[in-house]
Amino acid sequence: MFRAVSHWIAVLVAATSLLATGLAIVADSSASAAPVVSIAGGSQNPLVAPVAQAALTLTSTSGVVGTSLSLTSKGGSGTGAVTYVINSSGTAGCLIRYGKLDATSAGTCTLTATKAADATYLAVSSAPTKVTFAPVPLTTQAVLTLTSTSGVVGTTLALTSVGGSGTGVVTYTVTNAGSANCWITGSSLHATRGGACIVRVNKAADAKYSSASSALTKVAFTVVAVTTRLACSGEYGLVRVGRTEIVSIFGAHFYSRPTIASTQMGTNALVIHDHGNELIVRVSLRNGSSIGKYVFKVTLANRNSCSVYYLVR
Repeated sequence: MFRAVSHWIAVLVAATSLLATGLAIVADSSASAAPVVSIAGGSQNPLVAPVAQAALTLTSTSGVVGTSLSLTSKGGSGTGAVTYVINSSGTAGCLIRYGKLDATSAGTCTLTATKAADATYLAVSSAPTKVTFAPVPLTTQAVLTLTSTSGVVGTTLALTSVGGSGTGVVTYTVTNAGSANCWITGSSLHATRGGACIVRVNKAADAKYSSASSALTKVAFTVVAVTTRLACSGEYGLVRVGRTEIVSIFGAHFYSRPTIASTQMGTNALVIHDHGNELIVRVSLRNGSSIGKYVFKVTLANRNSCSVYYLVR
């Protein structure tokens, strides 16, 4: 009698433990001295301890904005399904759609992979893993070419180009002022004398295309004979004996650095800047020269000339 009661107590304890796991207990209450307990339901054998899975690692750790990233992992054990969860959407603004990872901008986010339990193994999760998304690679623009390659001294040259791609702003740069002494204002090219300079056109990047630049391009400026005669209206500055001075000669139709001659012997005059209506002249006068009133004669290459008085002190 005592052994039968002890046996039933053991059965009840086992049944209570099994019920705690959610399994159904079916007991045969016949008069048999050894009662039978059946187990119904459940994916794991309650009489066998489940085993930990191998380490699980998220392997899809980089992508490009605009392209869905297939999520992958390695490791784990058994037949449990693998799922993915975003821990932090981060600077990339990540989201999972249709089993793939997308990003709204370049940056990073953090994900965890989880492999479910099965009849033998416990569930396992990877460490939180950073996924990096790079910006969309920009496309190379079509070839960019400077088309405004010749001009006339004294006339502003509008700079133009062809080619390039996208909506980037077009700008122009003088890379070498050259013999024409070129400079740019906005998209207009100027030259102070006949000759050439080197210009490059640039087109900025936009959301689709990278920046582009043309080849270095020579722009030639020619001097056109001035039909209107020169006019010298005045001179500013004193010339001093035995010294070098800078003076200005004012007038109209000065082009391509005219030559300067003086009526006083021992005078050396050189135009260093030609602004069209003003000449900046460096004047040297030797020691022992006389003071007084003299004349500068301004002469163009086409032999047009004009004269202006100046003082020597």
